[in-house]
Amino acid sequence: MGDAIIVGDKKDELRLGFTSEGVTNLVAEAKFACKLCRKEAGVVELIGKPTAALIHRDSFVSTSDYVVKVQQYEQAREALDKRDIGHLYRINREIASFFCPKCNACYCGDRWDWWPEFEEDGWYDCTNGRRPAGHTRTLED
Repeated sequence: MGDAIIVGDKKDELRLGFTSEGVTNLVAEAKFACKLCRKEAGVVELIGKPTAALIHRDSFVSTSDYVVKVQQYEQAREALDKRDIGHLYRINREIASFFCPKCNACYCGDRWDWWPEFEEDGWYDCTNGRRPAGHTRTLED
């Protein structure tokens, strides 16, 4: 699933734009439209500086934050600047939860058949999705 992780308290500090090191900034943002209807499929933001950064993703699946490793920072910034969702997918598939790699395209929630999966004891496990073309993938784990 990539090396990014969901963070706890630091996430809230970074989202608010403040850390113990000072004020952080929105570095890059890209909005991705559905290939079929042009509705918004997802928004991805890079927030912070190389030593304290996260990617914030908002899509039909959920809103999530992921820590960006120092060595991934420039790759993520460049991918957002170029609106290269395929590269973001290769960094971490969950960042691009609205992207179908087989179609090489983004789709809104209306164009996915998606469902949560639960473990036997009732705990959430993941969210899977299927495109009308039959392509299936884990959207969030």
